[in-house]
Amino acid sequence: MNSKYAIGTVYLVGAGPGDIGLLTNKGLALLKSCDCLVYDRLIQDEMLALAPASCEKVYVGKAASDHAMPQEQINLLLCEKAKHFKTVVRLKGGDPYVFGRGGEEGEVLRAHNVPFEVVPGISSSIGGLAYAGIPITHRHHASSFHVFTGHFKDDSKDHDWSVVAKIEGTLVFLMSIGSIPYITSQLIQFGKKASTPIAVVSNAASSSQQVFESTLEKALDELPIGKIKSPALLVVGEVIHMRETLNWFESKPLFGKKIAVTRATAQSSHFSAMLRAQGASVIELPMISIESLPTLLQQDHLMQSTQIWFTSENGVHEFMKSLWALHLDSRALFKHKILAIGPTTSKCLEQYGIRPDFVPVRYTQEGIIELMETQLSASDHVLIPGAQVMRSLLTDWLAKICSYEKLTVYQTIRPEYSADELSSILKKIETLDYVTFASGSAVQHFHEFLKQYEVSLSADVKFASIGPVTSSTLEELGYPVHLSANPHTLDTLLKVLMADAK
Repeated sequence: MNSKYAIGTVYLVGAGPGDIGLLTNKGLALLKSCDCLVYDRLIQDEMLALAPASCEKVYVGKAASDHAMPQEQINLLLCEKAKHFKTVVRLKGGDPYVFGRGGEEGEVLRAHNVPFEVVPGISSSIGGLAYAGIPITHRHHASSFHVFTGHFKDDSKDHDWSVVAKIEGTLVFLMSIGSIPYITSQLIQFGKKASTPIAVVSNAASSSQQVFESTLEKALDELPIGKIKSPALLVVGEVIHMRETLNWFESKPLFGKKIAVTRATAQSSHFSAMLRAQGASVIELPMISIESLPTLLQQDHLMQSTQIWFTSENGVHEFMKSLWALHLDSRALFKHKILAIGPTTSKCLEQYGIRPDFVPVRYTQEGIIELMETQLSASDHVLIPGAQVMRSLLTDWLAKICSYEKLTVYQTIRPEYSADELSSILKKIETLDYVTFASGSAVQHFHEFLKQYEVSLSADVKFASIGPVTSSTLEELGYPVHLSANPHTLDTLLKVLMADAK
């Protein structure tokens, strides 16, 4: 709660359609710093996760005939929240002022002397069509476009169809899923050519996007009326012919595939973004959480050791935190030979100004042994910062050559889910196409999760592993390994997913 400020500011922010990457930079900055978030039904879980953990989140979603909160109450709620919070974000799909009721909210805020700003968003009438491969204007097909609502504040108002039917440009009807029969019949009745192409775009700019094409006269026979999922928009005009050429989004290799990412929340965003860029619907299902352990690093460790081997990104971060706690930094390692198990760990070290001396060709403990068997002598002392639980292959081998010390700097635990998070996960998990794993511990925790909540996966789901150790854990627990990355990197894992989805 905010008591320092007499009254806060309400920001009416447009989130754009579907793709969370369409949120503007200003909208993203406000979302990441807001104290209170008031959001609609069309806002994805991934976007909500961008708000601070301390932010108060209020759901006011609305669907046809199903309002979590009437608009009048939402207007007053915004005024009330501004009394308690410095930054209130009212997050809406599309643009706040394109049939988003933002104008009404702004009126009430002004009447109550509440400061507000508007952050425009990309309207589905333009951005949604672009993702469907339909340009809203085109030199050869349409020199104007016109956006209409598909339903009204009450039944007493309607468009002047004698005017609308004569418009030559592209016609877009938002919120029209229940009005398609009426709209098409009115356009034909008032003179629009019956052969005029139409398209209905459902869940525009998302991986579950669907596009149904027809003509005005055949719409009722060819469109799955009553089965089209909301939100949907209706577009009428010759620009629809361009879809065959310009349909770029649905051509992405992972379009429509539902893929679970089981990495820790702090590490999943990069891989999730890679998958989304290829059209996938990503379900972030963190099966491990990284928990720092009390630092055991002492200066004696640094004085005694001749080499330091890092077998994970987490090991790097936790070791550097321990080093910092000793009032030291990377300069303290200038006498050491540094090993990174693979390119990802190597890049992590480079963030701290450390360039590893050794990176094996195979990114496994076996690969380290192959590389280092000619690089060690009995006078060496190897320090291995890592997880509480790790395979003993490497240390068993080292014990035969030189001294070593395993420094436990973190442990992986199964994360806790809130009731809302768990409900969301359980709804999505049964329809997955792929589940990806980057560690054996994630596999183990996933197995425990399925048993605890009695979850049944689709018989068609495929399991994708980053490498042999993870694959071995899958097989030990009775899961088939359909896909495996070699080399053992997330980049390669993405490539094998794309190849399999063709």
